[in-house]
Formats: sequence, C-alpha cells, structure tokens
Amino acid sequence: MTGSATSGQHSTATRDNGMAQMETKLVASLIDKISGPARKASDSLNRLAGSTNQRLGGVFNKLNRELGFTNRSLDNMRGRMVDAVAQAYVLKNALAAPIQAAIDFEQTLTDIGQTSDRSRAQMKEFGKFVRELAPSTNKTASELAKAQLTAFRDGV
Repeated sequence: MTGSATSGQHSTATRDNGMAQMETKLVASLIDKISGPARKASDSLNRLAGSTNQRLGGVFNKLNRELGFTNRSLDNMRGRMVDAVAQAYVLKNALAAPIQAAIDFEQTLTDIGQTSDRSRAQMKEFGKFVRELAPSTNKTASELAKAQLTAFRDGV
C-alpha cells in the first residue's frame, strides 16, 4: 500500500505540475496576445499626443507672437496718443495766449472809455496809438492800457 500511495501521490503531483505549466503557458500566451496590441495602441496614443502637442504648440507659439506684436502696436499707439495730446495742449495754449491778451486789451480800453467819458471813435484811436507805442517800450499794449486806466481812475 505504501508503494501504491506514493505512486498515486506522484501521479497527482505530476498532473498538478503539468497543469501549472499549462496554466503558466496559457497566461503567458494571453499576456503576449494582449500586450502586443496594447503596446501598439500605447505607441499610437503617444504619437498622437506628440503630434497634437506639436500642432497645438505651434498654434500657441503663433498666438504668443501675434499677442506680442499686438502689445507692441498698442504701446506705439499709446505713445502717439500722448504725443498728440501734448501737441494739442501746446497748440491750445499758443492760440489762447494772444486771444486772451486781445480780450484783456479790449476790456481795458472799454474800461478807459467808461472812466474817461471818451467816445468809441476816440477809444479806437487811443487803442491804435497804444499798439503802435508798445513795441518801442518794454511793455505790452495791454500793460500800457492798464497803466493809463490806473491813471484815469486816480484822476491823473
């Protein structure tokens, strides 16, 4: 009985060992059959991802270049706008100064006429005289007229 029990155990062990080898071969075969297509799919996905990154990277690079160009153009435009505003301010002041001086001069002549009871014609002649006299002095016509107004008001 001992011999037959050992032989039965041996045949069971051999059979179990054979089954294990078959299972191992089956699992290895299945892994090979699955891993090959999986590797191909993975490679395809990696190539697709790389291609997409290159395309998108190109688009993003182009967008960044265009954005930089736009920002530089806007900076240039802002500079030109500041220059235009500064020039308009200078022009406004350049035009306003003589106009304001003429208004002040005419107002002073009107005040002299009212203070001294002179006619319009007389004040027109006086204004002409003051304008002709001013270049030969270090005073403006308006300053001379204001001095005359002060003299009339003081009774001189």
